[in-house]
Amino acid sequence: MTASVLAITVALGGIGALLRLFVSKAIPNSLWWPIGVVNCIGSALVGVIFAIPESLWTVPLMLGLGGGLTTFSTLALLVSPNLEQKMFTQIRSNLPLLCLHVVLGVLSCFSALAITQGAL
Repeated sequence: MTASVLAITVALGGIGALLRLFVSKAIPNSLWWPIGVVNCIGSALVGVIFAIPESLWTVPLMLGLGGGLTTFSTLALLVSPNLEQKMFTQIRSNLPLLCLHVVLGVLSCFSALAITQGAL
């Protein structure tokens, strides 16, 4: 990876993180929806980029923009138990939402990849 590709990747990662922040501000009073939206959009973006012929922009767009936009760490924090709750109860109550987020993210990536490959 050249220095210019690394710099572009870092810059696009920052842009992805800012987009994630804007989405979280645009969907107030919810913790789960903004994370689901950015994870599905980011996963779909990675699927589209993976489907197109590789270029200088492939890695920066997938790892930088897609990686900066998506957020597994925030999702993991939401399903983690806090000090006042018992671990099993907290994880069990959030497990359906966690599964939904993971499944929708994978389906977004797969669908975008399939649609893009079909269009090419």
